[in-house]
Amino acid sequence: MSIIVAILLGIKRFENVNVLLHNEIELPKLLGLPRFFEATTARNFINQFTLWHLRQLDRVNTQFLTDFGESACQDFPVLDIDSTIHSLESRKREGAGPGFNRKNKGKPCYQWSVGFIRGEAISQNLMLGSQKPSIDFKDLVQDVIRKLGTPNIVVRADTAYLSRSNLNFVIENGLQFIVGAPYKWIASNNSIDESNWVQYNVETRIVDLGQAKIVSKCTCPFRVILIEKEQEPMKIRGRKRRIRYGIVSNIGFFTDAASFYEFYKERQTIENFFKESKNPFKNVFAIKLEPRIS
Repeated sequence: MSIIVAILLGIKRFENVNVLLHNEIELPKLLGLPRFFEATTARNFINQFTLWHLRQLDRVNTQFLTDFGESACQDFPVLDIDSTIHSLESRKREGAGPGFNRKNKGKPCYQWSVGFIRGEAISQNLMLGSQKPSIDFKDLVQDVIRKLGTPNIVVRADTAYLSRSNLNFVIENGLQFIVGAPYKWIASNNSIDESNWVQYNVETRIVDLGQAKIVSKCTCPFRVILIEKEQEPMKIRGRKRRIRYGIVSNIGFFTDAASFYEFYKERQTIENFFKESKNPFKNVFAIKLEPRIS
């Protein structure tokens, strides 16, 4: 409770507790404490955390979401899965190592995957920096299904989660799925007639390939939509450029290509969540985490 109070008071580092709260009298009494903790006491407490403690925190978080959140109230929840790289800035952390860290090549990092429903973090995992985010897809989906108590979910993800094993997983479990796909990947397995492109708006064209083949080792076909979009000019380059990508899905309640495109555009990237969470992860509390190693 004292640590939570420190967070609510805006104290960003344990060292600041000694300076700001060492003379505080009334606040510890409200918490049932004789005085506020020292910074060393807080670090020792956090360093004793094990996987068992983390599971207890996850259980508390799940109960809060069940009682007060919106994710558990959805008749047909849409699960958005996203990932980010957490660079450790050369700090030694358990299980960290160099990996897919484009901005800070060679530095130790974690792969951090999170499952969101209506902006609420339902499930999250840390993995080694050398592991791909797609490896954690099955665990996140199964964890969310277990917590919500229903398999009736729509999973929405970006191109990082497109793989043969994930496609087979959603088929075997009867899940509805929509994911981004590299244009070259789709073009290598299917013939594309340039005359079939339809102008969706001033900046976007769409072509519907219907049921198409995605990968050779996945026998079930998926609905494939190709998108060509003109991006806004970047300040550095000062010119527009066209990008092409695909949307792969087995959702049955959409009939036209535009509906798939509009639904995929609503994907929650939760960039603000990652930005806000990375700062305390790095600077506030040196929590001893145990990444899931697949």
